[in-house]
Amino acid sequence: MPHRPRFECLFTYDFRPAGQGLFTRGELQFYDRGTDKRRFQWVYDCGSENTRPLHGQVDLYRRQLPEPKRLDLLVLSHFDRDHLRGLGRLLNSLPVSHLVLPYVTPGQWMLLALASGPDDPDWLRFLVNPVAYLTALPGAQIGSVVVVLPSDDPIAPPEEPPAESPGPNTPPAVFPDLSPPAKDVFVDDPDLILEGAAGHVQTTAAQRPVEVLGLWEFAFFNRPRPEMEPRLGSRIQPLFDEFYRRTERDRDYVGFVRQLRGAYEGVFGATAAGRNEISLVTYTGPVSTRLHAASYRSRDHGHYPASGESRSPAFGASQDAEGGKVSLLYTGDITCDRATTAQFDHRFSSQRLPRLRFLQVPHHGSRHSWEVGQAALWPHEWSVISAGLNNSHGHPAPEVIEELSARGPVVVNELQGAAWGGRVAWRVK
Repeated sequence: MPHRPRFECLFTYDFRPAGQGLFTRGELQFYDRGTDKRRFQWVYDCGSENTRPLHGQVDLYRRQLPEPKRLDLLVLSHFDRDHLRGLGRLLNSLPVSHLVLPYVTPGQWMLLALASGPDDPDWLRFLVNPVAYLTALPGAQIGSVVVVLPSDDPIAPPEEPPAESPGPNTPPAVFPDLSPPAKDVFVDDPDLILEGAAGHVQTTAAQRPVEVLGLWEFAFFNRPRPEMEPRLGSRIQPLFDEFYRRTERDRDYVGFVRQLRGAYEGVFGATAAGRNEISLVTYTGPVSTRLHAASYRSRDHGHYPASGESRSPAFGASQDAEGGKVSLLYTGDITCDRATTAQFDHRFSSQRLPRLRFLQVPHHGSRHSWEVGQAALWPHEWSVISAGLNNSHGHPAPEVIEELSARGPVVVNELQGAAWGGRVAWRVK
């Protein structure tokens, strides 16, 4: 007697037209033999240099959320304004079950401060202590903050899906291996995580994925950067120690950042050559065992080039996803070169990356964040590039578009977004 699908999931990946930045959301709808629908909502980054389209998209998204309006998961890849400028608008009176951030060392904070642009005290206050800043935003209702520690150890392979339906009180997302931030772990910057966090911060090395009802998973990668601290630690640590000895009222954020810039220039010089991105790479897709069927359909987006002379896959048509290949990789602004790709392969394991169909191209298609020759190493079919119209950065670079021409390049800007929806079913005896 043939197996019949018991669990089904309708999924949506949606890249919103917010301009030069990144605002993307997703939704899962789970069914058990066609009944007992349960939803799961997530957002990965919410920012843009162009506030008008960004605010419009945030407001539209909030209106479109089903009742009761809430976010199950909010992931921030890193701390550039064009990836999180809309957070205040998004979080105002919208409950969030889990906020996920990468852990950033004092040396990395110093690089962020260097690249932060004008000395805006409010922005610098966020950079120095994002947890305290975000949890104190007007109207913010954040259930827990999960800080992902740097690790390149392999993530555990997917487990079998449950044989029985999860009960109505089963939490939709299960975060394994969480622990409170310990003073001995964060001895170099004890207040960076703990101060103002209201006791609900947890840390994890994310060696196992976050599972949603045992059927869908989110796996995180915060790439270690061991080369940073030995060169900067002796210069930076005294500045952090002095800064955190002061009360919040007495802290001079602008002066602190100026001191950090001086320390940086003492090691790297006054150029930007030593700056590097920090991004929490996030894989999401169905648990791969016992898949019965998978399909997807693209909608509501244009493609590159505008003339339609692309070697991209077909648009609009519903397509079967061979082997259940419907996973997505968010990369934020990380640099994709051969070394990083090898780290991805090691971290996410051979059971995940071959299942990619969708890739968020890093750093808006910047030539400096994509090593030519990488496309041949990736198994994905669609390449999503978020970049503003006529932006001053030259994104996306022509070389990157050409490199990805056979991988379905799709440009998201102020005028067009990109969305895919589909169905996955699991075979259960």
